[in-house]
Amino acid sequence: MVNTEMKMKLLVGWLVVGLLVASACSDPDDSQVATLTETKPPAPVEVTQDAPPDPPPPAAEPPAAPEVTPAEAPTAPEPESPPEPEPPPLPQGELDAAAVAALISTIDAAQSGVTSSREQLYLTLQLSFGGQSAGSVSDVPFTLSTTVGDLTHIQMDPAALAALSGFEDGMPQPAPAGAQPFEMVLDGSSQQLYVKLGPLAALDPGEQPPELASLAAQRGAELADLWGRADLAGDLPPFLGGVGLGPQPSQAEFLALLKAASDSGSILEARADGSGQVASVATQVYTFVIDLAKLIADLPPFLEGFLGGPGAGGVPPDDLLGSLAVPLATEFTLHVGGDGLARQVGFDLDLGEILMAVFSGFGEMGETPDGADIEFPDIEYRVAMRFETLAVNDPSLVVTLPDPALVVDLP
Repeated sequence: MVNTEMKMKLLVGWLVVGLLVASACSDPDDSQVATLTETKPPAPVEVTQDAPPDPPPPAAEPPAAPEVTPAEAPTAPEPESPPEPEPPPLPQGELDAAAVAALISTIDAAQSGVTSSREQLYLTLQLSFGGQSAGSVSDVPFTLSTTVGDLTHIQMDPAALAALSGFEDGMPQPAPAGAQPFEMVLDGSSQQLYVKLGPLAALDPGEQPPELASLAAQRGAELADLWGRADLAGDLPPFLGGVGLGPQPSQAEFLALLKAASDSGSILEARADGSGQVASVATQVYTFVIDLAKLIADLPPFLEGFLGGPGAGGVPPDDLLGSLAVPLATEFTLHVGGDGLARQVGFDLDLGEILMAVFSGFGEMGETPDGADIEFPDIEYRVAMRFETLAVNDPSLVVTLPDPALVVDLP
């Protein structure tokens, strides 16, 4: 707070009045007596008439104002624009449940006005046993998604797919030389998934799905030009899952998870962490700690796939979650722009406790001597994902469905 001290100076003057007193003095007249001697008449008095006074000189005319040419004409100073108001300080510190609910409501209202967007998904996986690394994939640019209305175009980096496959197998795998990005188009209104078959046809012969040859024969076209169509309401063709193709996580699912945590009281901590920046957009950063054990029924599919450990999937049973020494907590990070839009959403989760509980259960079922203790090494299985928004409501973003003449139904 700034205190302003106003100082006033009072000037006091004294008025000195001088009184002037004038005194007038007059002398008495002298008396004269006339004698009877010869008296001469007084000489006539010559009376002269004074000449009239000269007329006063004419008043001087005021000087003419100098001519001002347009070039010399003074210009009125332009009014100064008021200074830009300083932005309010960003919130800092702990947030209560009411503040979190209000924040989520603001984001929901802003996101409802989004008609197009482009988002990049980054993925980190780290696995270690007893402090020794067993595999690591750090900040891989996994998918690039462009959404316009109900259509979403998804591009997957083949190098990222190879890195994830190598992580699960425990053997690093380089991306095939000259590999094309995998492409998919998701039609949300009809729940149809379109997969470009050209990148699949470019795989090594041992990795190509055997169904591709018959699909090319259906249209009599080059396989590289065809798109395969699958119904999301049913089971997807197994060969798509084998190469990691199918519905991908979305930012909307991340935000839905945060809202479910707020509604169910599963947010253990919430705080505002000051300013940030995403794709040259200034943001306010928020961090939450969420207990996922309370949200098992509401977990999005992308998260369910990690809970069983590397190479597995499925949600752990309630008794297993109840046996954990610590809560199944994830750190959830959110960047919000000045317009209320989510500019970055991500989570960071360590599933090592679940794996250790699973392995302990296997040990109890095995044949061990009475009283023998089975010691398992500390396991860390870190899963981190984040979405960065690159563009919002950009008219240059376009997504179209494939040409129907080049679409074949996947078996």
